[in-house]
Formats: sequence, C-alpha cells, structure tokens
Amino acid sequence: MQMKLGVVGSRGLKITREDLARYIPAAADEIVCSGADLEALLKAHAKQAGLHYTAFPAESRQTGGLPSRRMLDYCDMILAFWDGKSRGVSAIIDYCAGCNKPVMIYKKRIT
Repeated sequence: MQMKLGVVGSRGLKITREDLARYIPAAADEIVCSGADLEALLKAHAKQAGLHYTAFPAESRQTGGLPSRRMLDYCDMILAFWDGKSRGVSAIIDYCAGCNKPVMIYKKRIT
C-alpha cells in the first residue's frame, strides 16, 4: 500500500534526520511538505531513503504561511512535530481532525 505522508513542524524546532527515520512510517512511499522550514531536510531524507518527494507552496502570508489545504488533502496521513504552542501546527491538527485524516503528533521542545 502506498502512503503520501505530509510532514509539518513548529517553527524553531530542531528536527533531525534521526527524528525523521524514527517517526516516518515504513508504509510511506512519498514525503510531502509545504515548502517551509523543513523542506531541505525532508528532500534530503526522501532522496536518501528512496522515497518520492513532493512540495506544495505555503499559502499567502494572510494564512500565516500554513500549508495549503491542497497539501493536507493530498496526503493520506500527517506527521506533526509540535512544540505544544504553535498555533499553525495546532490549526493543521484541528483541520485534519475535522476531515478524519490521521495525524501522528510528536511533541518536542525547542532547543
């Protein structure tokens, strides 16, 4: 089974390749990103792991730079690295809950 996994994270969090390797499900065959802070790391991880990579541009500043709904709707599941405070990631989690899209949430402290 193929899985398109969207990855989002709170600004300021230090996400590592080890975090990605630990939390990206084995069923994922495509990594999807909004083209924000995580883009370079996700692109490198996808290449190293032999996964497809797709980037969706963030919406306008009026939306706070949140990933587009197109990106969230395109994905089968969302992996959210959250500091527990970010309103942007919180809005993504709420949006996914409203449309019954699975979300894996990993709380992480800003270091």
